[in-house]
Amino acid sequence: MQAITYTKLPIKVIVIKNNTLGMIRWEQIGFLGNTEFGVEFTPIDWVKFAEACGGKGYAIREPNEVKSKLHQAMKESKPTIIEAYVVPFEPPMPPKVEMSFVNNLAESFARGQPYASRIGLTLFKNQVQLLVGYVESAPEEFGFGQLFVGAIIAGLVGNAAEHSSAIILATRNKLDPSIGIAAGSGTQVALFVAPVLVIVGIFIAKPLH
Repeated sequence: MQAITYTKLPIKVIVIKNNTLGMIRWEQIGFLGNTEFGVEFTPIDWVKFAEACGGKGYAIREPNEVKSKLHQAMKESKPTIIEAYVVPFEPPMPPKVEMSFVNNLAESFARGQPYASRIGLTLFKNQVQLLVGYVESAPEEFGFGQLFVGAIIAGLVGNAAEHSSAIILATRNKLDPSIGIAAGSGTQVALFVAPVLVIVGIFIAKPLH
């Protein structure tokens, strides 16, 4: 940065900041099954670093700031650093996830992996986003109506996720939460889905016995 400032070149540098050696973290927990070790950096304020070198600095902390901050940075005549904060728990997942990767991840969690809950929530969030994308594309790809997707497909997907969680917990001998999930899902069906089907049957002249 000092060399760039000395030559007065209006170069723009984007720093992807997560204070972590992300690839090393995931090699340790996803490919070796160990807990992470020695992968976190001491945070550096790149905005102040740029200014200390005689340049300009901008920090992007929220997605809605990307366009405006980049636009401002690109108009600067000085060398500029754009510091972009990213979530340190996002996995660099391979195109195809092998079961060995999943098993190693579970093993690292069992061994006391730091931030296991944050990593687990991030993985869950990513899968939910994928699932929502598939459900949203269903009307166009298969000709389903919005009502059918909302009332039938979403319900099936939601209950399938709940029951799969119950089965996984049961296989790990955690029966209390497993029974709780199964009972809760069944109660939803009993209190909402079944009465709705009865009412619909009456309106279409096909009563349910």
